[in-house]
This record gives sequence, C-alpha cells and structure tokens, in this order.
Amino acid sequence: MYVDEVGDPGLHSLDDERHRYLSLTGVIIDLDHVSEFVHPQLESLKQQFFGNHHHPDSPIVLHRKELVNGV
Repeated sequence: MYVDEVGDPGLHSLDDERHRYLSLTGVIIDLDHVSEFVHPQLESLKQQFFGNHHHPDSPIVLHRKELVNGV
C-alpha cells in the first residue's frame, strides 16, 4: 500500500482555500504491476517531459505544489 498526504495538517490556513484541507490517500497495488507497468510508464513520462534533466542520481520527484506553481 502506498500512502501520501497533501495539504496542511495545522489549522492556521483556514482562510486560504489552497491550503485549507488535509488529505490522506492510499492505493493498494500489486508489486508485480508496479515493477512491470507503473514504474516504467512513470519513468517514460519523466523522460518525455524532462529529458536530460532526469537522472537516476538526481531523480525527478513530482510534487503537486511544484507542478501547480510551475516550480
């Protein structure tokens, strides 16, 4: 099971709609499917969009906040 969170765990961002909520999401997926399909497809997507900037020693990490803000 893969689990990830997004949002603000504190209550100090209630006035900012972009940071008002906290979400905890999980997905259960067969490890063979990950190694045979998910990982290769994700690496292909990174290569397609980031090209030479994608290197195993400095992997591209896809964070929602950075993608939305164009960082």
